[in-house]
Amino acid sequence: MKYQIGDKVILLHTGEEATVTEIINEKMLVVDVGDVSFPVFADQVDFPYYRLFTEKKTASNRKIKRYAEDLKKDPFPQMMTDTNGMFFCLLPVFEEPEKEEELIREFKLYLVNSTPQEYNFTYCFWLSSCKEFELLNTIHPNQQFYLHNIAMEQFNDNPVFHFNFRCKVPQPDKAPNHEQKLRIKPKDLFKKIDELNQNSHAVIRYTLFEHFPLKKKEEDPFTLDYEPVPDNMYEAGRTGNVGESPRFVLDLHIEKLTDQWKNMKPAEMLHLQMQEFEKHYASSVAHQLPYLFVVHGVGEGVLREKIHAFLKEQKEVKEFANRYHPSFGYGATEIFFQY
Repeated sequence: MKYQIGDKVILLHTGEEATVTEIINEKMLVVDVGDVSFPVFADQVDFPYYRLFTEKKTASNRKIKRYAEDLKKDPFPQMMTDTNGMFFCLLPVFEEPEKEEELIREFKLYLVNSTPQEYNFTYCFWLSSCKEFELLNTIHPNQQFYLHNIAMEQFNDNPVFHFNFRCKVPQPDKAPNHEQKLRIKPKDLFKKIDELNQNSHAVIRYTLFEHFPLKKKEEDPFTLDYEPVPDNMYEAGRTGNVGESPRFVLDLHIEKLTDQWKNMKPAEMLHLQMQEFEKHYASSVAHQLPYLFVVHGVGEGVLREKIHAFLKEQKEVKEFANRYHPSFGYGATEIFFQY
């Protein structure tokens, strides 16, 4: 590690000066910019003298990029005292000052924990249905956590911001986890930007939760709040069309779908399984089923990941989880719908 605590560095993405306050590991460290601390990757910073000897000394290089109308102090400390909860915040980064119009070039994304609790979290960033970025970390009480930057034009690529929170210290009355998925469409973003200008606010803020949800009865893996499923429902659902009665449990083991599975290649099996799943999913939604069990097995998890990626894009899905079940073990995903 070439950096030490107390070193002065430059953030390569923004040109801001920062101070190293903590060494997390060889690839990540914590820096301070003004009154704000956040983690960065080591390859995202460099020493100031490197910029002095590599950049041309022109007036444009000496100008500082503007953040949220040239605010002189970071907006997050004020945000964290007025409202309790967990927030996803977008801090606009504007074009160079010499431009006639103040155009937003990109956003700095922050997770803000304005609660007295500590949480582990998983964050996934999707663009055009492809996972671009994933982060597993811990956010401390009353802390703002820098995630990454997103260019303004990337909001045309259907970005999805997916969070999964867990209490750092498990609490018996709290849910084991809380998932939140945000889709920000360009039209909604422009509306938020207009509100930002009208109200003279510094950031766009989305509430992920005000209070971590309490544990529900259905989250007990050994307790079911619905009638037992008849045995014949565990067979593969050759539903044919949406008009037929759907089953509450769909078994996607390949031997349940076709007698010719021994002659099929893995890619052909996966295609048939996803085709069967999507057909049964459409039937379940058409009949407004409250829940659905999809038995995909454990294996290498390829089919499970394909199913989960599909579910993340469906507006009818309230939540889904691959929890232990006494009948399926960890080989099934439980889906709950909302209409």
